[in-house]
Amino acid sequence: MLKTINYILSKIRLLKLKKLYFFDIDDTVFSTAGKVRVVDSGGNILHSLSTDEFNRYVLKPGEEFDFFEFEDGDLFFKTAQPIQRTINIIKSLLNNELNKVIFLTARADMKNKDQFLKTFHKYGIPIFDRSLVYIERAGNLGIKADKAKSIIVSKYLDTGNYSHVTLFDDCSKNIASFLSLQEEYPKIVFKAVQILNKGDLVAVN
Repeated sequence: MLKTINYILSKIRLLKLKKLYFFDIDDTVFSTAGKVRVVDSGGNILHSLSTDEFNRYVLKPGEEFDFFEFEDGDLFFKTAQPIQRTINIIKSLLNNELNKVIFLTARADMKNKDQFLKTFHKYGIPIFDRSLVYIERAGNLGIKADKAKSIIVSKYLDTGNYSHVTLFDDCSKNIASFLSLQEEYPKIVFKAVQILNKGDLVAVN
């Protein structure tokens, strides 16, 4: 009898847990014109990288990244083009109060932050209501994006409030790092969806 009661209570608790959804921003929710520059010690621009190229680029001796364009909220607002399939998914998820949506970007804090946020509002995402959505900026951690994103995901999972977690991202390295967390959280269901160049969605696991 006691086992039956405990089983029922565990099921009730599971029903109350929320489902957690993380969305990368660049090339997942929006396509943007911003580039990451590779500069030498004198500040001379050697390369301009797309987000996909940045995810794969390994700095050579004497090189460093310049994120000037990625910190420009005004440039983001002017150039961002919506990836509509992803935006439609986000809007659908927000209709269920048991879903939590987090935007998980490799960007750090932005200049012209209001312009950056207005881009989401422009396309119907209630970005100013932090009870519905929130932006986590993995770039502020100062480490590689895939590791930084995993640290942020763990922060949410450690609360014990979620039964499922899903990542939408265009970068396979970020997805692999995310899925590697499954061993630490065996009671949580992990799913990942990769966004391809034309906005196509592919389930990874």
